[in-house]
Formats: sequence, C-alpha cells, structure tokens
Amino acid sequence: MTISILRVVGRTSHISLQRITLKFIRPYTEASYRLGNDRVIVSLRERWKELPRIYGSLVKLKLSALVVATTAAGFGLAPSTGSLSTDLALLGWTAAGVALSSFGANSFNQWLEAPLDSQMGRTCMRPLPTHQLTSFHAFNFALASSACGVGLLLWKTNWLAALLSGTNILLYAAFYTPMKRLSVGNTWMGAIVGAIPPLIGYIGHYAAAFSTVPWSEILPPCSVLALLLYCWQFPHFMALSWNIRGDYARAGYFMASVLRPSLTTASALRHSSGLAFIAPMAWYTDLVGPEFMLSSLPLNAIMIFLAVSFWRKPHRESARKLFFYTLLYLPVMMSLLLLHRHFPMRESKYKPGASE
Repeated sequence: MTISILRVVGRTSHISLQRITLKFIRPYTEASYRLGNDRVIVSLRERWKELPRIYGSLVKLKLSALVVATTAAGFGLAPSTGSLSTDLALLGWTAAGVALSSFGANSFNQWLEAPLDSQMGRTCMRPLPTHQLTSFHAFNFALASSACGVGLLLWKTNWLAALLSGTNILLYAAFYTPMKRLSVGNTWMGAIVGAIPPLIGYIGHYAAAFSTVPWSEILPPCSVLALLLYCWQFPHFMALSWNIRGDYARAGYFMASVLRPSLTTASALRHSSGLAFIAPMAWYTDLVGPEFMLSSLPLNAIMIFLAVSFWRKPHRESARKLFFYTLLYLPVMMSLLLLHRHFPMRESKYKPGASE
C-alpha cells in the first residue's frame, strides 16, 4: 500500500528534511525516497507534484529568468517594427527560444558537474546528486531543450540570433564548465557567456524589423550592451563567491576567491569602475540620450563605493552588501536604458496595421 511521505516524516521527525533523497524507479508509477534507512514508496500523484520543483532546479530557473530578462531588455532597446502586435509576438518567440537554450545549457552544466555538486552544501540537493533524475534523462533533456531553443530562434528571428544562442550553449557547457576545474579564468569565460543574451534580443528584434542588418548600425549598441553585462558580472560573482569559497575549495574548483583572494577584490573594483564608462558610451553610440548619464551617475557611484569597501576590507559583510546591490543595480540600469533609449529612423519592413 502506498504510504504518504508526510506521515513518514512525522514518524521519523529526527531526520532532517534536507537529507531526503528521491530516486525514480521502474515502473514509472512510483518513486522511492530514502529517510535514513527507511525506503518509502510515493504515489504517482505525489511524484508529479514534485516535477516542477525538480525541473526548476535542473534548469536553474532563477538564473534562466535573469537571462531572459536581459534578452528582453536588449530586445526593447532595438528599433521597433512599427507594429505593437508584431513586436510582442517577436518578443514572445525570442524569450521562449532563449529560455529553452538557457534550460539546455544549465542542464548540460549540471549533468557534467553532478559528482562535484554532491560535495557542496549549496548544490548537494540538486536533482542529479540526489538521484531525483538520472544522468541519461538530464542529458537528453538538455539536448532537446538546446535544439528546440536554437531552432525556434532560427525559425522566428534570424540566423545570427540562433548562432549566438548556440555558441553560448557551447561556451557554457564545453568551455566554462570544465574550466572551473582547471583555471581561475573560468570567471572571465562565464562573463562572456553572460554578456551574449542581450545581443540575441537586440539582433533578433533588429533583423526582424528591417530587411537588411548593417553591421555599422548594430555593432555600437551591441558593444555597449555586452560590456554592461560583462562588467556587471564581476562584482556580482566575485562578491558571491567570496562567501561560499569554502564550498568551492571542498569541490576542487579553481576559483579566484579560493586561490587568489586579491584578484577577487581587485577584479570586482576594476569592473565596477568600468561600469561608469557605459553611460557615455551609450550616449556616444546614440543608444540613449544625454540624460541617461545623469540618471545613472548615483547608481555607478554606489557600486564603486561598495566595491572599494570590499577591496579594502574583504569580509563576509562587505561582500554581502556588494552582492545584494548588484541584484538591484542591473534591473534599474536596464530600466534607465529603456527609459532614455533612442531609435534610429529607418523604414521597417512591417507596416503598421498590416496583416500579420
């Protein structure tokens, strides 16, 4: 007879819920939890309730949401097609393609790092270390998600956006992930990966709006967007990694926070300072108006102040303040870019009110 997991937890309350593991077994109408030495059969209904959480963990749902958000910001900064319904449809297709690509890249990452994830407190409860999903299943899910994401972008946007998405999956899975066990340079590779999504949004929208895509027009704004995301990731990740460097050391990752602490704080400060140059660059490339430089000034000043504090006295509290500020900085900065954006006056291949 099927036993409810809640009743078992009640009878074995001395066992921490954080140590529950789940293993899918055949036939696929049951799942097997282990609570200490007890094995509990869970009904199919209870198992299906867990699937959203399991897959959300596999695809790193919060990280994927950030990727989609930066893609949408890049999309919004590109010139409009002139038709609101067309723009919204293109945004939906682009976001879906990038989301699927991100799901695939993150699943490949967890498939490759499952043995190491089991050694870190932050990641030991992920689906693969706890046997909630098999490696075979995770690999095929990653492959299918990646193919669908790139294919959707190729179908609904253009070949360049699809190429960027496919390249990003490759960089994340085949370069960044193994580099974490080889060199502290993995952070720089990861920053390149994080800088690409807004380019997919911008180029996908631009190419869909106009019959031709002149490089002279898309390279300057794309460079600004890429540099913004590239620089932002250093204070964000360096501050994060500082407070979990013990986990990284146990898993054997080559992180600057573990092997080169001075490089960690210096990189956070250098790239925080670099963010101050984004505003004049955005104005010079005609991506935004001059008022953007004034409105972004307080944001950059606070970022540099917190980065200097982290550089001078690197400890848990200074790292924590810098990390949480970076979470505020990026959406506000992107919102200001959208608020002050400029559109080049070109003839869209779409006509307002035309049949779509």
